[in-house]
Amino acid sequence: MCCSVVAVLALAVRTAAGHAAPVAAHTSTPIRTASPSQPSPVPSPSPSRLPGATPPGTLPSVVDHGPRTGNKVALTFDTNMTDAMLHNLDTGKVRSYANVGLVELLVQRHIPATIFLAGKWVQRYPELTARLAANPLFELANHSFAHLGFTSRCYGLGQLPAGQMTADVARAFTVIGQYGGRQTRYFRFPGLCHDPAAVAGLAPLGLTVVDGDVISGDPFATSSQPIVEAVLRAVRPGSIVILHLTEDNARFTAAALPPILDGLKQRGLVPATLSEVLRRDMWSRGRPHPQPTGPELHLATGPAPLPVHKNSDPSPVPVEAADPDSRRCQARTNPATISRCGSGRTARARLPCGGWRGPAAGRC
Repeated sequence: MCCSVVAVLALAVRTAAGHAAPVAAHTSTPIRTASPSQPSPVPSPSPSRLPGATPPGTLPSVVDHGPRTGNKVALTFDTNMTDAMLHNLDTGKVRSYANVGLVELLVQRHIPATIFLAGKWVQRYPELTARLAANPLFELANHSFAHLGFTSRCYGLGQLPAGQMTADVARAFTVIGQYGGRQTRYFRFPGLCHDPAAVAGLAPLGLTVVDGDVISGDPFATSSQPIVEAVLRAVRPGSIVILHLTEDNARFTAAALPPILDGLKQRGLVPATLSEVLRRDMWSRGRPHPQPTGPELHLATGPAPLPVHKNSDPSPVPVEAADPDSRRCQARTNPATISRCGSGRTARARLPCGGWRGPAAGRC
């Protein structure tokens, strides 16, 4: 009997060893865009202990920035991947939506960052994802699976049906979680397009929604200088800077990064990950949800003023106990106009449950 148990255990060990996935090497050689094998699971904390985790079933917080004290700034990079982008890659219309050079620049300069990964981008670039996960400089966060809009108007992304929103984000967490590393429960909506219903729909997942207060405008830029100016003009202690890692549709981000880093240093600001900036005594901008009486478009100087609440120990509000009025639609600022308006004047649209208007809606 004893010998039989030992034999079974030995067979199990040999079987497991025979099916172990190879570990991707950290190298600057060109990456493959497909991989026949699944990534090797890397131990990581349980979801409830990850940065950004909240008790499942509670209304997620929506965060724009961290504390305005200290000198830390969160650099965040989004990776987008839609079916149309996959088609562009497959037909050779686009060479790459993975900015390897930008990643290598971050590594060379030892710059910590938080990478918001779209599930389809991860599946297209598994080796680069593995390199990001293996480097302790980088936190991994969620940018949805299919990168569809969570509202009806979201830069032409199309709209994810309401009944599929929770599953889409959960699927992205599953895909990203296979790579281990510095996992989080931070989530960013595609295009930053969300309304109270979309936020409430993610309550079962126990996460924190992260927007940002510094919109670089890099997907719309025609040179690096407007990106640099947009970031350095708006950045402050505790800021969350939004940039992109999607090479072809953010072609000047890598060129803009060195002067951005130099400008931060001149201002005494230090790049950090989101979990370093959004600590337990974080500040977050409140999210009022006024009921609009109809579509309104008006001009304002600078971002819309929103109340700031100090929350030294944020306690998420159970969805069933949330004020129904807090779920109504809110005024948002179209980020596409920010980098295009030299005076800082932006067009702001208040929409009935429509999220943000597309880039053409704003008029400086």
